[in-house]
Amino acid sequence: MLSPETSVKFIPGVGPQKAECLLKMGINTVENLLFHFPRKYLDRRKVKKISEVIPGETVSLKAVVIAAEEKRLRNISLIKIAVSDGTGVIYLVFFNQKYILNTLKPDIKVFIYGKVEEYRENLQINNPLFEIIEKERKLDYILPVYPITSGITQSFIRRCIQYVLRNLSEFPTDILPVEDRIRLKLSNMRHALTNIHFPRNEINLEKARRHLIFDEFFKLQIGLIYKKIAQSAPVPDILDMKFGTSLVQNFENLLPFKLTKDQKNAIDDILNDMKSGKMINRLLQGEVGSGKTVVAIFLLWLFGKESHQGVLMAPTEILAEQHYLNWQPLFLSCGIESIILIGGLPESMKKRAIENIEAGKTKVIFGTQALLNEKIVYPDLRVIIVDEQHKFGVEQRNLLQKRAENAHYLAMSATPIPRSIALTIYGNVDLSTIGEIPKGKRNIVSYLFKNSEISTVYEFVKKQVKEGKQGYFVAPAIESNQHSSVLQHFENIKNIVGDNLVGLLHGKLRTEEKNMVIENFRKKQILIIVSTTVIEVGIDIPEANFIVIDEAEQFGLSQLHQMRGRVGRSGNLGYCLLVYHSDDNQIINRLESFLEIEDGLKLSEIDLSIRGPGDILGVRQHGVLPLKIGNIITDIKILDESRKEAERILKNQLYKNPKYEKIKQYIEKYVKLEIID
Repeated sequence: MLSPETSVKFIPGVGPQKAECLLKMGINTVENLLFHFPRKYLDRRKVKKISEVIPGETVSLKAVVIAAEEKRLRNISLIKIAVSDGTGVIYLVFFNQKYILNTLKPDIKVFIYGKVEEYRENLQINNPLFEIIEKERKLDYILPVYPITSGITQSFIRRCIQYVLRNLSEFPTDILPVEDRIRLKLSNMRHALTNIHFPRNEINLEKARRHLIFDEFFKLQIGLIYKKIAQSAPVPDILDMKFGTSLVQNFENLLPFKLTKDQKNAIDDILNDMKSGKMINRLLQGEVGSGKTVVAIFLLWLFGKESHQGVLMAPTEILAEQHYLNWQPLFLSCGIESIILIGGLPESMKKRAIENIEAGKTKVIFGTQALLNEKIVYPDLRVIIVDEQHKFGVEQRNLLQKRAENAHYLAMSATPIPRSIALTIYGNVDLSTIGEIPKGKRNIVSYLFKNSEISTVYEFVKKQVKEGKQGYFVAPAIESNQHSSVLQHFENIKNIVGDNLVGLLHGKLRTEEKNMVIENFRKKQILIIVSTTVIEVGIDIPEANFIVIDEAEQFGLSQLHQMRGRVGRSGNLGYCLLVYHSDDNQIINRLESFLEIEDGLKLSEIDLSIRGPGDILGVRQHGVLPLKIGNIITDIKILDESRKEAERILKNQLYKNPKYEKIKQYIEKYVKLEIID
């Protein structure tokens, strides 16, 4: 009999070669194999005839390959397979999968599963699931389809899992006791693992999925919440500070505007953290233009006036310099010395800045990764603020935090995400959200253009410039052989509006060159900046009236939203023009949804569902455990349930009860070890 710890080498048919291939997939034990879940299922129970299918429905078909061809569309390989069952013909379309030509050859019988679409009066299924039929046998069952690697076939891995399920002496144990699983309507690990691999029906499959997803999320939440509790112990005497009712009002009196309700609430969150005697460890999220920076400035002012140091680290020199230019006068008026420290500073200025920091003379430091220089000594660093936190990796942020053990930490992000997801991604931080946009901001209309209509877009730009309006023209690449690049657009627009009205901005320019372009734009000496996405963060010029984004399909919706937020900030009508180069209907539909939705949170939800959290938030950098079956977007309800259960057990210290011994063992084995490390 097999146990979960048994090596896969003891499964019949797994020799040294197969074992090596399985190891590449992260599988070396029976338990690893059991938790290698199917990515999809072939539903063989209801096979339709091709003559009966309707566009828009997902179907199972049994057919014979009658023709195969490859077409090239720019840099895309399109494989088109024609199949027939005698009642009609349907096309199977695969993108960049050349091996399909050698797999699906004429006269091969194949089982197909996928969504039917109509294209140029023909029926087709894009990237369908399929299985070659080698023997005529009963088909009425649900067949798992696994992620595999070279040397491993679907039939091989199915046989291995079937053998394990039949010969396992004991299944992995559930972390929650029986009575809790009954209350939460969860099955058990034996039922879940059996039915996730070979479900008898949809009901059993759904029960299995829910159990395994909950188990995965629950363990994740146990780790995150335990660490948060462990790290939020009160820290005595961090700062002897008086929290009077006039504190926020005194700060507001320094501003040329009134704080919004959400800004005040975020400041209250910070003050309540400090009043409780614990270190601030908070994420402040809000859309572009919501006024997050003001909250950060309040914190720097609060400590600066008490003669303590604080830093604000930004991802780009442009953004760091802008923060400094915008807020240095405020600190100066309060007698608080502030400086900027970036890589592009002249050596003499850099040296002087570092000397002033080390002498404790400078209280507020704006900068980039230059702040991480190990040679810099911060004698009294009490506040660390990281702007656009998702642009930095964990190591970068930790390097700064390690410089001052007693420093409060505030992270800011303009990528709005649902609260439940944010709490999972960012783990052990508290969360504040600014959803309210200050009055006078955001009045934007958006349009979509095919790349063949670029002359119309150029005419729009010309008209705006004639009226004295300012704006940005963005492209993803500085140079490109395939599409229009930043340099090409720069030359084209110069020819249209004149050399002296256009500036060029990209990451390869020297700091002084970038600064000159931005300053000329600020002074209206130039009216258009042609740029890469360097403008995504860091340029806040309220008078900017329009933005054109070429190859819009290259960007996520959240990123497009951030760039759109760079215009229409003065209360005047702003314009956002997207130019796309794709013929893919799915991509076009995604961009059309961007035109209709102005809510950044809704756009981020669409983005997350399409691209996944890893692409837009860099969750791999945030230390989130890799999820094998759960999806923090589509399974958000189960995510919330798992968090509530984990909070109930940990906050009431129920894990000390023998009934929850499995949870205690999990904490001892995995969670505490990670905290120590």
